[in-house]
Amino acid sequence: MTDKELKDKLYGAQSGIESEELVEITRILGGYEKPVYGEIGVYFGGTFKKILDFLKSSKQTYKAYGFDLFEDLLKENFKKKQTHELYNKWNILNVADRRELEKKLQKLGHKNFELIKGSSEKTVPLIDEFFDVFFIDGNHTYEQAKLDFQCAIKKCRRGSVIIFDNSSNDIEPDPRYVAADGGPWKLCEELKNNDTVSFIKKINRCSYFKKT
Repeated sequence: MTDKELKDKLYGAQSGIESEELVEITRILGGYEKPVYGEIGVYFGGTFKKILDFLKSSKQTYKAYGFDLFEDLLKENFKKKQTHELYNKWNILNVADRRELEKKLQKLGHKNFELIKGSSEKTVPLIDEFFDVFFIDGNHTYEQAKLDFQCAIKKCRRGSVIIFDNSSNDIEPDPRYVAADGGPWKLCEELKNNDTVSFIKKINRCSYFKKT
């Protein structure tokens, strides 16, 4: 099997989210009449596709935006301050191609979405609408998680929900991020004392906050 054939199987399928975490995200989205969903760190689009499946089956009007470096990850210089390996366990480049993922999602019947390439702090502010739910699953360093949060909250309405994946300190691979620089877990602990958001709950590796 070629890299392209293997990647085509991963597009829309590869996701690290657990069923209990997904149920809570879709429950929250279900509370909005015309939800606008944002996701930072789309990877191969598995979680994004699950959200699109839910929205397509339950809402007449919705929009989903996925933000990622996609293939541009290979050009970025993080000075080793990032958590993604260039090659994954299948020994293929650990990045998705935006256009290929877009075509796969369209082939699966999805239309009301946009995949946007670039750093979140540069691309999220360009979206000309506000989000009801934002799922943050990008570079799992503390520094980048904070940048992701700062750009996301500015584009969220009051009452919107911001969710951080990989924000535990005891479920793999999260302890590795905590050991490196605190990771998303450190940021979430700080946000519990931040008056811009209120902590809702934590389910496995996902922490849920509401914009106040």
